[in-house]
Amino acid sequence: IEEFYNTTDPIWTYSTMFASSSPISCLVDVTANITRSYLYMDRYIYFNETRFKLPLKGVLYKDDANRSKKTLIYDADSPPGAQPLDLEQLLYQSADDSCGVIKFFQHPGVLRFDLRLRNCSLAMGPHPNCSRYFAEVYRYHEKKSPFPKFENRTLYKPECQAIFKS
Repeated sequence: IEEFYNTTDPIWTYSTMFASSSPISCLVDVTANITRSYLYMDRYIYFNETRFKLPLKGVLYKDDANRSKKTLIYDADSPPGAQPLDLEQLLYQSADDSCGVIKFFQHPGVLRFDLRLRNCSLAMGPHPNCSRYFAEVYRYHEKKSPFPKFENRTLYKPECQAIFKS
């Protein structure tokens, strides 16, 4: 995760699949800082057409190779011991770091899969391997019970760039 987020380029949720309809659009993360243990970022999102800027802190969980695939996301101002907002897991990352597939879980029972792209990759669209992996995740969960039916939705539109103004 830290390799993917180690950029000043905004990272957009290009497409998402989830089990319930949600009034979200234009979701983007902007990395502020990464340390050995934490990822600090601002998440911009439209919810019911209202713009929100959420300062977030991710706790990085390292594997044996000292790389993070998972992060617990907290409100950046939350006190120690606070409940996390969600868990995000990097399932796939392109070799050029231009895109990734992220599993998003929020207790109790909100499951979502995102295809995220760096801003510099938007004109070309997602790397074919990212698109393929995202489609495989969709097909896999489409057939699995007890998973509810997933809806695949494109969140990014060129107008989303205006989210940084205001």
